[in-house]
Parts: sequence; C-alpha cells; structure tokens
Amino acid sequence: MGRRKKEQTLAAEFGGRMRRLRKHNDWTQNDLADRLDVTVSQVSRWEAGKMLPITEIQIDICDVFNVSMDFMLRGIGDVRGQAVVDADLREQTGIIEQLPIQYRNETREVQRSIIAKARQDGVGEPMIRAELAPTPKAARR
Repeated sequence: MGRRKKEQTLAAEFGGRMRRLRKHNDWTQNDLADRLDVTVSQVSRWEAGKMLPITEIQIDICDVFNVSMDFMLRGIGDVRGQAVVDADLREQTGIIEQLPIQYRNETREVQRSIIAKARQDGVGEPMIRAELAPTPKAARR
C-alpha cells in the first residue's frame, strides 16, 4: 500500500472513531469543536476522513474523549476494537479512584446495584460485548 493510500486509510479510521465517540457522548460537531477550540468544518473534515488533525489536536481529541493515541490511530488500547467511550464517565471514574476508600466502596455498591438492575431489565453482558466487538476490518489486524 502506498504512503498516500495509507494516510487516507488512517484519516478515515481516525475520523470514524472520532465520530463514534462524539455520537456516543451525545455531542454535536459544534459541541466537540467548542471543546477543542476548532471550527465545526474542521471537525466535519476529520470525521469524514478527508484529513488528519495536526498532532497537537490529536492529543487534545484523546484528552477530550479520555482515550489513548493508540486507540484513536490504530484502534487498540485499553479496550479492543471499535469501543465506545463515555468521556464523562471515564472522568468521573478517575476522580472516584482518587477518593478515600470509604467513598470508593460506596461507589462500588451503587455501581453493583445499577448493573444488577440493568441485568434484571434484560440489559447484560452479551449486549455490552456486541457493542464493543471489533468491526471485520479491525479484526483482520
């Protein structure tokens, strides 16, 4: 594969991950542009895979979504495949991890009850696994 073709593929994959993360967080392109201090048209071009943002902006995008550069560029990292990431939830988790143990324990109990309720309502691990499953293209890597 030629260098130009490889860059186009990388831009398309990066843009697709960015779009999925933005939509999962229920943000508009305008919301994301505001968070990154860029224009909406830039966000649109990146999501369409027409171009990659400069490295500084790539880092900002990773920070906004709380994901690794490896995940954004290559689709690998803490979570395999085309995972969706709730940026606010990840940020809250980071804060909770810094709290004293009694608060962390209380948080675990609340999380367990929420998960139990979701399973009772028919939302469970098979659904979560299907949502996180890699696309066929990512699976070939």
